[in-house]
Amino acid sequence: MQPYTLVRSDTSSAMIDKMLYKLQKHLYLEFENRKNRKRDFYYHFATTNDGHHLMADAFVKASVTLNLRNLDFIHGRIYSETQSHVESENASHELSSLYINNFLSMGPLVKGVAFLFYIQKPFDPNFINKHVSRSYHLRCDELRSAKGETIYKISMQPRERRNFDDETEIIRQGSLILYPLQGEFEGNLYLSKSNRMLAFDGEVLDYIVKLSEESSKAPAYCKVHVDYAYSNGATEVEKAYCSLRYPKIESHVMMCNKRILGLSYKDFIQPKKASFLTLTEMEERIAKRNRE
Repeated sequence: MQPYTLVRSDTSSAMIDKMLYKLQKHLYLEFENRKNRKRDFYYHFATTNDGHHLMADAFVKASVTLNLRNLDFIHGRIYSETQSHVESENASHELSSLYINNFLSMGPLVKGVAFLFYIQKPFDPNFINKHVSRSYHLRCDELRSAKGETIYKISMQPRERRNFDDETEIIRQGSLILYPLQGEFEGNLYLSKSNRMLAFDGEVLDYIVKLSEESSKAPAYCKVHVDYAYSNGATEVEKAYCSLRYPKIESHVMMCNKRILGLSYKDFIQPKKASFLTLTEMEERIAKRNRE
């Protein structure tokens, strides 16, 4: 986003609830009409595990209305310190099973992703929430750019923390086990003046993980950022980023609409032309595209 300055702030629950209620009605209708829409994405993953580094990239087809889901890895490459790269169906399979991918689906309203069910989010996937303020502290900041564009930043912070029994196993994926002590999500929702979603960012609060049956429990920290575009009658995910940290392990993953990056599948799969993009290079391409 371009730089914005604060014009005014408002903490009126009634006013913000009304904005969010109107937004939810649009989102539910968009999902019903466009839920099967898919786009092609470039996928980048990087992780550090106890000092060892691994990177990967792939082409992915995914459903995009409201939140990413149904990720289909078309072609993947994994790069490690011991191998220049692994490029095969096995690479695509390994990437598709990564735990961090689930958080690419995060947003204020999440549809069709059972893994995120236990995380409290601002909007309910089954019904329109008329009173988000009952569960969240809300603040609305009116922001204005140098060009005179107005957007709204709605900050959402859970009013209460839910306390699970710390022995309750909530989610299991492979050897990794999650024990969410609270399982809430707090963040910021950015809306256009016409009440369309522009972006969403925030973090999952207080998650506890076990990397295997034998390991001890440890806290995990997860942050996400999602950019949206309104296209042909629906809000679509254009870019999603997630970072996940727990003891000795730090991972980052980004998915970006390949149209924005100017990448083609043909160039990607030809070794002489294949170009591995770092997260920085991806951001530079996106910024250049925005300027154009």
